[in-house]
Amino acid sequence: MNSAEVFSKNVKSLLKRKGMKFKELAECIDLSASYLSLVLNNCRGNLSDVYRDRIAAVLDTSVADLYTEVEEDGEDVVQIIDTQLDIADKERVLQLKMLEDALTLLENGHPDVRTAFYYGFGSLTEEEAMTVTRFLRKVVEKHLSLRENDNISLHGNSYNNFPRDGGNNGNENLREVLKKIQSDLPEDSRRVLALVAIAGDGCSLELLEELTGFDREIIEFHLRELAGAFLVEMEETEGDITVRFRDDTVYRVAYRLTNPARRSEIHRQVARFLEAAVDAGYEILARIAAHYQKAGCIEKTLEYSLKAAECAYTLKQFRHSLKHYSAAAVILSYKKQNEELARIYQRIGTIHSHLFNEEEALRCQDIALKLYRKCKDQKGMAFVLCEIGAIWFFRGETKKAIANYEKSMAILRNINEKDKLYGQILIRLGSAYGRQGELDQARAYYREARDFNAEKGYYDFHGQALTGLGIIALRQRNWEQAADCFTEALRVLESDSTQRAGAMALGNLGLAYLEKGDLEEAITTLAKSIELYTQAGDARYGAYASVAIAKAYLQKGDLNESLLYAEEVFPILKQARDEAEMAEYYRVIGHISRLRKEWRTAIRSFEESIRLFQGCKWQNENQKITEQIAQVYYDLGSTLKENGDIARGQIYQRKAYDFYAQYRLNIKYLQNNYRRFTPFLFGEPKKERGDQV
Repeated sequence: MNSAEVFSKNVKSLLKRKGMKFKELAECIDLSASYLSLVLNNCRGNLSDVYRDRIAAVLDTSVADLYTEVEEDGEDVVQIIDTQLDIADKERVLQLKMLEDALTLLENGHPDVRTAFYYGFGSLTEEEAMTVTRFLRKVVEKHLSLRENDNISLHGNSYNNFPRDGGNNGNENLREVLKKIQSDLPEDSRRVLALVAIAGDGCSLELLEELTGFDREIIEFHLRELAGAFLVEMEETEGDITVRFRDDTVYRVAYRLTNPARRSEIHRQVARFLEAAVDAGYEILARIAAHYQKAGCIEKTLEYSLKAAECAYTLKQFRHSLKHYSAAAVILSYKKQNEELARIYQRIGTIHSHLFNEEEALRCQDIALKLYRKCKDQKGMAFVLCEIGAIWFFRGETKKAIANYEKSMAILRNINEKDKLYGQILIRLGSAYGRQGELDQARAYYREARDFNAEKGYYDFHGQALTGLGIIALRQRNWEQAADCFTEALRVLESDSTQRAGAMALGNLGLAYLEKGDLEEAITTLAKSIELYTQAGDARYGAYASVAIAKAYLQKGDLNESLLYAEEVFPILKQARDEAEMAEYYRVIGHISRLRKEWRTAIRSFEESIRLFQGCKWQNENQKITEQIAQVYYDLGSTLKENGDIARGQIYQRKAYDFYAQYRLNIKYLQNNYRRFTPFLFGEPKKERGDQV
C-alpha cells in the first residue's frame, strides 16, 4: 500500500470513529468537499502541506500518524520518542514561543486563536504539536507581533502534554524513563501506567477497575509496583485511592504507550464513567469536557463545556468559566449556530467586565450584537445594548451609556415587550443621569422604575429603584428622606434573595448614617453591606463600601482600622480604574497621615486625590465631583497650615472657596466636612486667619 493510500485509509478511519462527514472536514480545513473526496479516493494528487496539517489538527493526530499504518496492538514508542529527540533545539524553542503567543491571545478571547487552540492543541502530544506549528504561525503572525520579553508559564495540568525540558538533558531523561519502563515493568503494569496517564491526575482505583477489567487487588498490586519504581504516587481518599504522576517526564512517556486510536476510545470511556458521577461539580464537568474533546466527540464536548462554564460562573470562578465558554464558542462557530453563539459571546463579554477587561468586554458584546442582528433577534439586541451601556458607564462615558440604554429601551418599546430588562434599563438610566448631575431626570427614571417593578413584582429591581431615589436624596443632603428610601428598599428586598441589591441598599443607608454623623450605625450597616457584596462576588462595589467604612472609622478616631479597610481594597480600586473612588481612597490616606503628623505623605495623598478628581471622565460639571474637589483643596490647605506653611495653605483654601462660590455651594458644609476628619481625641484645629470668607 503506497503512502497516498495509507493517508486516505487513516483519514477515513478517523472520520468514521469521530462520526464526522467529508463535508464537515472540508469546512474545517477551508477546502471544497468535492476536491477533498477526490483526493481521499486517490483520484487526485496529494494535498499541500497546509491542508495536511489542518486535517491532522482537526482529527486530533499528526501528519506522521496519518502516513503510518497503525498496528492494533500499539505503536512503536521507541520510534516516536526518537523522532522527538531529533527535533532541533531551535525549532523546539520556536514551537514553545508560538504556544506562548497563542495562549496570550487565547486569554484575550481572540476567536481565530481559540479555533487553532481547540482543534490543534486541545490534545496534542510533543510530536503532534510540531505538526500544526506552521498553521499556528500564520494565525499568530497575522494578529500579533511576536514579543521577545513576554514569558508565559506553561506549568499546570492544562499543558502537561507540551515539552518543558530544554536541551539534550531533557532528551536523555526521556530515554532513561522509557528504558526504565520497558525493562523494569511487566506488561500489565505498563498497561495500568498508560491508563493512569490517559485518565489524568487524580485517577481513581474505581476508574481503573472499569478500564482494565482487573480485580481491585490486582490493580493495587500493579499500582504499588509503579509507586515502588517512583513513577506514581498513591493517596487514599474517602474509601478509594487516587493516583498521580511523580514527574512530568514519566507522564509524557506513559501517555504514548497506547496508540492514538486506542487513546481516543479510552478518553471516551473515562468521560462516560465520569458522567455517572452523582452531583458532579465543576472539576468533574471540566474533566468530562476535556476527555470528550480529546476523544473527538464534538457534541458532547459542547454540552459539557457549557455545563462546566455555567457551573464555574455560578461559583464566581470567572477565568475557568471564560475558558470553557471560549471552547464552546469555537464549536458553535463551526456549527454556525449563530443565536446560541451570540448568547455565549454575550456571557463572555459579561465575564470580561467582571475581570475589568473592558476593551475585551466591548469587543465580545459587539460580536454578540452583530450575531443577534443577523438572527433578527430584537430581544437579544436589547440585552446586549444594555450590557454595552453598562460597560461605558463604568468607563466614565455616561453619554455613550445613556445612548445605548435608550436604544435598548426603544427596541423593547417597539416590540411591545416590557419585562424585567425594561425595569433594569429604567434604573440604569436613572443612575447614568444621576452621575451626570441631572438629578431631576434621574429622579423621574427612578420613580418610573419603582412603580413599574412594584407592579410587575420584580422585587430586586424595585429595591434598586428605591435605593436610587435614596441616593438622589443623599446627594441633596436630605438625610431623613434618604434613610427612609434605603430602609424601604431593604424591606422590599426581604422578600427576594438578591444579595447584591440588598448590599447596595445597606451600603447607601450606611452612607446616609455617615453623613448624619451616626458613626456606629454607619459602621454596622456598611460592614453588613461588605459581607453581602463578598457573598455576591461583587468586588468593585464591595471596595466602594470599604472606602466608606474607612471614612467612618477615621471620623471615629480609629486610624488603624481605617487604614486596614482602605489598603485592603486598593488593588481592586486600581484594577477597576475608577478615578472618583481612588480619589476618595487617597483622601482617607491623606487624613490618616495628617492626624499622625506624617505631613509629606498627607500632602502627596491630597494632591493625588485632586489629580484623580480632576481626571474623572464623568465630571461634566457634576456638582458632586466639583464639591469633592473643593473639599480636598480645603483639606490640603488646612494640612499645609497645620504644618506651618500658612501662605500655601491659604492659596489652596482660596481655591476651595472659589469652587463653592462659582457653583453656589454652602461654605459652612465645606468647613464642617473638614472638621469631621479631626476626631476629638486629637482636638479641634485652631482657626487661622482666612478660614472665614
